[in-house]
Amino acid sequence: MLNLRRIATLATIILLATVSVVAAAQITPMAGKKATLRDLGAPATKQTAEAPMNRLIIQFKDRAMDKFGTFNAVLAKEHVKALNTSSPLYAGGKKVTLTYFKSITPQSHVALTDEKLSRSALSAIARDFAQDSRVEYVEIDEKVYPHFVPNDTFFVSQQWNLQNPALGLPGAANLTTAWDRLTTGNAFVNGAGVIVAILDTGYRPHSDLFANIVGGYDFTNGRNSSALDPGDAVVSATAGCPISNSSWHGTHIAGVVAAVGNNFTGVSGAAYGAKVLPVRVLGVCGGYTSDIVDGMRWAAGLPVSGVTNNTNVAKVINLSLGSSGTCSNAFQSAINAVRAAGSVVVVSTGNDAALLIGQPANCNGVIAVTANTKAGDNAEYADVGAGTALSAPGGGYGSWMIGDGSGIYSTSNAGLTTPGPDSFEAKAGTSFAAPHVAGVAALMFQIRPTLTPDEVQSLLMNSARPHPVGTYCENSSACGAGVLDADAAVALAQDVSAPTSTASSSPSNPVPRGATVGLTGAATAGANPISTRVWSQLAGPTVTINNANTANASFVVSSGAASYVFRFRATDNLGRFSDSWVTVRTVNSPPVLATIPSQTVQVGQSLSFKATATDPDGDAVTFAISGLPFGAAFNTMGGDFGWPTAQPAGRYTFLIAPTDGAAYGVAQEVSVTIVTPAASGGGSVEWMDLLALGVLALTGMTLRKRVAAQR
Repeated sequence: MLNLRRIATLATIILLATVSVVAAAQITPMAGKKATLRDLGAPATKQTAEAPMNRLIIQFKDRAMDKFGTFNAVLAKEHVKALNTSSPLYAGGKKVTLTYFKSITPQSHVALTDEKLSRSALSAIARDFAQDSRVEYVEIDEKVYPHFVPNDTFFVSQQWNLQNPALGLPGAANLTTAWDRLTTGNAFVNGAGVIVAILDTGYRPHSDLFANIVGGYDFTNGRNSSALDPGDAVVSATAGCPISNSSWHGTHIAGVVAAVGNNFTGVSGAAYGAKVLPVRVLGVCGGYTSDIVDGMRWAAGLPVSGVTNNTNVAKVINLSLGSSGTCSNAFQSAINAVRAAGSVVVVSTGNDAALLIGQPANCNGVIAVTANTKAGDNAEYADVGAGTALSAPGGGYGSWMIGDGSGIYSTSNAGLTTPGPDSFEAKAGTSFAAPHVAGVAALMFQIRPTLTPDEVQSLLMNSARPHPVGTYCENSSACGAGVLDADAAVALAQDVSAPTSTASSSPSNPVPRGATVGLTGAATAGANPISTRVWSQLAGPTVTINNANTANASFVVSSGAASYVFRFRATDNLGRFSDSWVTVRTVNSPPVLATIPSQTVQVGQSLSFKATATDPDGDAVTFAISGLPFGAAFNTMGGDFGWPTAQPAGRYTFLIAPTDGAAYGVAQEVSVTIVTPAASGGGSVEWMDLLALGVLALTGMTLRKRVAAQR
């Protein structure tokens, strides 16, 4: 299927206006396949009913500390209670009442509203409370969900993802050759002594994993020291998310990192001698930001209120989870804290086939990982965009090179809802790409325990292989520096003669429009002195970089919504260089799509409507569409939908999302019903219409094959 997000890159949104009407008029979704946000490039926030919410994270300007400098829960409760004196009104003119729930830090607390409200209502209340002079910020305590794409096919006999790419596996991570550099006779030396925290659904004591489990904690269920995964099955729609079996997501992630190796059974982890610290932060219907940020701090050895300190301090923290939107203050604060403690944070970019990455992958200081297939192509589901660091094996089908759909084979459980026997399973998703990078980071820490988080990221990006020729990511900075190469990363970590570099920007993201942003690069010489320092722009509206040939440069942000990517390159006098990337995002709110009612038309008649949207920042709005029916047309610049001769009879659904060029608003599923004159009352479809639908589906598949052949 022609994937519109691969055409409609944010940099060529104007081009989409001339392409989409023609392309979409010729290509229909595969028969029986529903239009998805993967084709829009929009976050997975389809406009459907969502569970009401009542949790807010409030950061006060004052800390809840007593005169001895100790956290005081009573004072924290008083801070929250005091806000009720200026409570805003909501539906029916009723005042909001806040109740203290728990503390994240002495300044940051979770409070509950007295009633659960819609997202829009709670967002408005958060904005009102944020105006209080005692408050720094207020935001919704969002639920965060594991990034998971059900596997398409199973390959149970081998782990292609760990092999040498020279064996005809362009997407493989080259672990086998990296292990050769580290093995000294101890079968479990690879990653030995390094702890990797997996913040996820917990773990099962799988026979091919349990020997590498150390400690753990559950932040979701009354907070206890057992991180065992009881299952996250959704057995009732009343839970607020789709009915599903248990995913055993955390167990699969943990196996990718450190399944026991060289034991004549099962699979091997990328760092099969490392230890896994399981931290349960996700359960049924995901998890809350407040629990995740507490889990991050705890994993890094930092104190968390009411929880015994963790003595198994993790050097690497893996987050195969996320949600849409810009990086929240709560996430960024936790990331800053754990990085300052010396822990690397690795995050999956998401599985919406979007041209932007969600949080916490878009936070400053994380290593954001997208997914590639066995053939090295960016996976069709994998999010890419400004802030992506590199790609790693995630499995599935490719964007431009379809491939065989091979997944990532790892430890799992056979239970559908509650735990059953140990099993192995192939899955695909960016969730399973991130732990490859986490595992390689563990190998690097084994070699050089004193590496900083910035140095680890720089070494990983500088050692990445270029994206293969003919793939979607070839020559695209949106996909990061390249494909993970474990052997090259380990070799670079071993080479103390090579230069290293770090880069940062100020002020921190998001920056005001029109502001001057400082770019700061730092270089550490290896065996030879640094001779040149150069800044260059990789993505975003073209700007002038002032003092581009120095360590400290600057540029002026444009007046519109944008994301910029810059590269700092430090080169020594022998020509060896080290690159570091910086992403700068402007302050921006996504556009809001006006509700489009369901449409009904008789066979052969004309149907038209107009999609409209508003943008809080006043930015120009265009649209993206997925699943446009055969014969219909849509103008992505103006939002005009037209179907001159609507046929055959049936019900059609497709997705429309607004964008300001830097962010997508919530997508809406639009429904069109075509009826025959005789069926207008009951809505039935004649058998001749069904036959026509079948012929149309076959025609659509033929057209898709032609397009694929021409690409």
